[in-house]
Amino acid sequence: MVSLKAYAKLNLCLSVLKKRDDGFHDLKSLIQTVDVFDRVNVQINNTGTVKVSMDTPDAIQMQKNSAYIAAKSFFEVLGLQDGADIYIQKNIPFCSGMGGSSADASGVIAALSAIYNINHTDNRVRLAASKTGSDTVALLLGGLTKLTGKGDDVQMIDDAPKLIFVVALNNEGALTKTVFNQFDKLDGSFDHTRFDRVLENLNKNVENYIYNDLTEACLAAYPSQKKFVKDCYNAVKKMPTMTGSGSALFWIAKDELDAQNLCRLITKNKIKAFICRSVPFGFKIF
Repeated sequence: MVSLKAYAKLNLCLSVLKKRDDGFHDLKSLIQTVDVFDRVNVQINNTGTVKVSMDTPDAIQMQKNSAYIAAKSFFEVLGLQDGADIYIQKNIPFCSGMGGSSADASGVIAALSAIYNINHTDNRVRLAASKTGSDTVALLLGGLTKLTGKGDDVQMIDDAPKLIFVVALNNEGALTKTVFNQFDKLDGSFDHTRFDRVLENLNKNVENYIYNDLTEACLAAYPSQKKFVKDCYNAVKKMPTMTGSGSALFWIAKDELDAQNLCRLITKNKIKAFICRSVPFGFKIF
């Protein structure tokens, strides 16, 4: 059996471009893995079936579970007839935009790669990950990654800065499909220069350049998110950035003391918040 930590992510920026013929959107995004993680345990069985269980009542139907899909994709791409028993201890918040389901998928693929002694950067492994979800390859590689296309074209960013984040959690999550459907209803314009400005300023005040094109769509689809953003801003007098399709918001802190002060001000206003830090990997085997 292989047990590992599968890390969450934050989107430093997210550009949503044209809708594709396959129903997805072309994207540009910078994803950073952070030290919030789910525990993923994988053991090969001789039944040829994949079974997934979680320590939460929020687990979704087996065949739609990203961990299940990841295992099936791995076996299919590698031409294997084996099965697996998968157990996941959830810690990454559901429907927060922090990549919980993608982290579980990447964790399963990383664990299976270790079991079969295959490097997780192997093209076959990356192909299996890409079949699972848009963020899965990025979370498998970890660190700071640039995503383009529908999110399956992934490039690792060298010499990424070490960042400290303060994350605030809304009591109501946001569904990716709902937010993208709302985005398509909005008449948005694209500023193609913003993404390059984030890249250019990664090591100098990057917090002044981060953004998320899905923010307005999330606010429109989930009225509670408007109040949440307002409450977070009023707590610290600094506008937060949304990660993914929402609903978590975050700030980049200047240092540990700044992070502690921000977190104290936010929690003082009865908002769930925590500090996390960037990590240069997507998983860590125990």
